Amino acid sequence: MKDLDTAWRLYRQKQYHEAIPNLLHLISRYPNTPASIESRYLLGLCYYKIEGYQDALILLNDYLKSAPEGKYATESMQLVDTIKITYESRFPSSTKL
Repeated sequence: MKDLDTAWRLYRQKQYHEAIPNLLHLISRYPNTPASIESRYLLGLCYYKIEGYQDALILLNDYLKSAPEGKYATESMQLVDTIKITYESRFPSSTKL
């Protein structure tokens, strides 16, 4: 899908803020499609890169619910763990993600 390819290109060019609205649009326009599921993973990566840790966790977990054995499942699980550690070290509090 062209929209998803464009979002991946923007991500690789470190244009995370530009990729995010494209991915949100793709998810809303084509819900429950393979492109929408992959978009959740990529959107999680983008949010992680801009330190939107809570949004990243939500999207990565959504991806894992939709594709527990998917192409990016292992990477998603690892990134979820990394985000939790990063968030808790930066923002120590009694509240955990």
